Amino acid sequence: MKFVRSLFTLVILALASPLCATVTKAVPNAAGDLAEFDNQSGYTYVDDPVDTPDDSTSYIRHYSTTVDARELYNFADSLVPTTATISNVRVYIRCAISGGGATDTVDVRPLVKIGGQIYSPATYTTQSKAWVDTTYDWATNPNTGSAWTSANIDSLQA
Repeated sequence: MKFVRSLFTLVILALASPLCATVTKAVPNAAGDLAEFDNQSGYTYVDDPVDTPDDSTSYIRHYSTTVDARELYNFADSLVPTTATISNVRVYIRCAISGGGATDTVDVRPLVKIGGQIYSPATYTTQSKAWVDTTYDWATNPNTGSAWTSANIDSLQA
């Protein structure tokens, strides 16, 4: 049987002024509304910064050959100033497959929950045995179709 090992990070590009772009990288700080992975489901297993993942040291996993599993996490409030113009929200997932056959793959896609609804890209990224980064960018709030606000980011789960 194969299992998926995953790490999650939220990356926000905020423009504090027309001349100053700030990239805010946040890791989960609390559980979200979904915890469907099999083992030590929890934000402390996926709180690695984008630039320094610990890969096989701490991760969540899901054993399955057919069943989808989803996880959502919360992030700290006040990640961006209320006056900032947020031009993009990126969800970053790093995952790999263990077990199974040499050519096994799984389909992976980021999720966000905003306004009580869960959103994900229409297409999947196919993962293999190597640790691989998967990202998806939301230029606007998928719940409203409008620009992201600081309040949106405070209520976002990914």
